[in-house]
Amino acid sequence: MKRKDMSDSCKKAFASWFMGHQILAVVFACGFSLEAFAGETSPRCYGAVSMFIQRADEKSLAELRAADPKECWIYFDLCDDRRGALQQRVAEGNRPAATYLASKLKLLDGGNLEDAMVALGQFSEKDMESFLAFARDHVLAPETISDAVVMLPLDIADEPALQLGEIVKRRNAAAKVSDESLQEYRRSVLVALDAVTLRIKKNYGE
Repeated sequence: MKRKDMSDSCKKAFASWFMGHQILAVVFACGFSLEAFAGETSPRCYGAVSMFIQRADEKSLAELRAADPKECWIYFDLCDDRRGALQQRVAEGNRPAATYLASKLKLLDGGNLEDAMVALGQFSEKDMESFLAFARDHVLAPETISDAVVMLPLDIADEPALQLGEIVKRRNAAAKVSDESLQEYRRSVLVALDAVTLRIKKNYGE
């Protein structure tokens, strides 16, 4: 099956990145799909990223990490569609996807960081133990865990009832965590969730 060309936004982003590596002229002069070119120059990384997007399981995560941890992330970082697919899997509760995204959070900023934090917050209500373990295992700072757990999707920004519903689900998930090694982080998360609950009720007169 022929690969589809990348979106214009991805092409522009990859162009900027390739400029620093002195291969931009080769890519455009030959008229190749930028994604196809990247696959040819880093076939193992391209294959690992593609497989991880399709499967997002422990095996494909291990293959992605083994391929080239630094260079492979560029496929996600510079493409909104691929990064969005990763974040969707995280929001749905996929542990390998959440593990990978959490490990790359420090590389993000601005809106991309916010989107990733929202996805991790959604992940927390599906798999709170794994979420808290990111702090215990030093994947994320405890403060980041407390920030992410209260991040809510923008589409419910003006819906206090829905916001409270999301917070309640996350609080219930945290309350059920019994692993002793996670209790410190569980308590911090509960404090953060309670604080947001009070703020929402105060702001909207609930």
